[in-house]
Amino acid sequence: VVATPGEAGNFFGRPVLSPDGKKLAAGITKPLDDIFELWVFDLDAKTGKRLFSDRNVNSWLWSEDGTELIYLTQDFNSGEGGGIFRRKADGSGTPELLYRHYPGTGFNLIDWSADGNFVLFMSGGVLNMVRLDRQPREPVEVIREEFSVNQAPLSPDNRFIAFTSDETRPINAWLWSFNPDTVAVGPASEKLKLTTDGAGGPLSWG
Repeated sequence: VVATPGEAGNFFGRPVLSPDGKKLAAGITKPLDDIFELWVFDLDAKTGKRLFSDRNVNSWLWSEDGTELIYLTQDFNSGEGGGIFRRKADGSGTPELLYRHYPGTGFNLIDWSADGNFVLFMSGGVLNMVRLDRQPREPVEVIREEFSVNQAPLSPDNRFIAFTSDETRPINAWLWSFNPDTVAVGPASEKLKLTTDGAGGPLSWG
């Protein structure tokens, strides 16, 4: 047993393993109290620490070195929209706002590049990217297709994006070249179909 969610009626979900396999970030929901908490568990020590409580958080990702997390919040009821934040995984310091997303379409985290410079998120069926090493941190549309695009992890060298699309049936995996300097994919002629018999599972780079 890695960890227990606590009292009866609480829900443990969305576990995300750190790249080194030593820590686990997961949410604990307390529906009766309308509370959501993000926890980090040390798998070797079998201990857990609550980072914060925010019922608007819905996804999170680890940095490559396992020292930080980025997470996404959405709050369309209050008119504040949502945002992508970065925080130390040990709970120290204060959260840093990386990008503010205003009400309109919902959005969800897709990937955080291995070098920490690019955050990918999907909004309204469009794959967007925010570059963290430059100001201002404005989102750039990377892939806008007439077909539904999903997943889309960035390669470790920031040169390719793998994604699934319903351009064909069954849904297949595709590969598109990416230029990190211009924050743009290559010409459509370079889009490569990776599978022909379907790609139902999650995509990841080896």
